[in-house]
Amino acid sequence: MTTDPPPRLRVFISYAQEDPAHSARVLALANALRRDGIATELDQYHQQELIDWPRWCREQLRPDRSDWVLLICTPVYKARVEDPVGTGPGVGRGVYWEGAAILNAIYADKGNARFVPLLLDEAPDESVPGALEAYTHFRLRGFGLASADPGYEGLYRLLTHSPGWQRRRRGPRWRWRPGLSLVARRRLRLRRRRRLRPPRRRPHRLRQGPPGVRGRSFSGWRRPSCSWGWARGPIGGWAGRTRNWPGN
Repeated sequence: MTTDPPPRLRVFISYAQEDPAHSARVLALANALRRDGIATELDQYHQQELIDWPRWCREQLRPDRSDWVLLICTPVYKARVEDPVGTGPGVGRGVYWEGAAILNAIYADKGNARFVPLLLDEAPDESVPGALEAYTHFRLRGFGLASADPGYEGLYRLLTHSPGWQRRRRGPRWRWRPGLSLVARRRLRLRRRRRLRPPRRRPHRLRQGPPGVRGRSFSGWRRPSCSWGWARGPIGGWAGRTRNWPGN
């Protein structure tokens, strides 16, 4: 019996090209995601290609091309998304284009289901754009599952729909009577269980008794017609006959 392979997971990373060190960190994150089985798209993979970049960005942000969009939030990224005029002409045009498309998608869907803000290393929390401040974000200090970074592990669980904790099955609800203590409630519960339990039947066994006694029923030994009768021993046997036994 063959099982169908899991669907391909596609991720696009949106970031601001501030300096070579920041771009290298973003590239390391993309390589770590691809190494862990997630198809990640990044503009640095196509630097030596002839590409219409506005059209390429618009296609990567479409839901049929990317299941998730990761936003590498920094103060520069937030400024270019929210205040494109203040950054100056010719600066941050890619981030402005991507940010406008992301905000339009959130406005059209009346919510956010695909865009995940990320903070790298010691980036301030105020770096998240205002439209995404209320949503879940992760802080990454290490890349790859082998790094055991809690932020990266949380991001990976979100992307792969693998929650860290499973919801327990709901148990029976207790009904408490007013004025009863916890011990009294437990005793009442045990009494109800015993009442619902079917009665146990004792088997009707016959044992060989002393002379003159035919047998024994579940209600006890049948007493012979004499004044004293038989005396029972300490282990349940017969200690001996007493006086005035018929036939003595």
